[in-house]
Amino acid sequence: MASKKQHTNNPNGRPAGIPNRTTREVRELLQKVIDQELDRIQADLATMDPDKRLDVLLKLLPYCLPKINPIDLESTPDNPTQHNNAIRRLTERMIANANKVKQEAEKQTDEKQDGLSRTSEQLHRMKPGKSDPSIR
Repeated sequence: MASKKQHTNNPNGRPAGIPNRTTREVRELLQKVIDQELDRIQADLATMDPDKRLDVLLKLLPYCLPKINPIDLESTPDNPTQHNNAIRRLTERMIANANKVKQEAEKQTDEKQDGLSRTSEQLHRMKPGKSDPSIR
């Protein structure tokens, strides 16, 4: 009798999604090696020709960034609005991201303006020949 997927006769066994001890130990060992070699890797990249450096970086990129799934933009006779819906969703995401970036930029600008205003106020309150003890 075949067992069901994700079913075990050993209820005290390793939970699903948890790597076994050997896998965990190998990953930890590789992480230590990478940590130790990081400076050397950066130095090697700096000395490489631009074409070779780009090739190496492109090979390393999938380990640093999440994989992006492509969006199917094909319209079909069965679903003519699929293309328009995909474009609408992409546009909404782009607008949301742009608004987020704009808000962050405005926040940083406001913080800089507040800092400049406080500094300007401190300078105006100072009398000639006296120094402000809070500014050093």
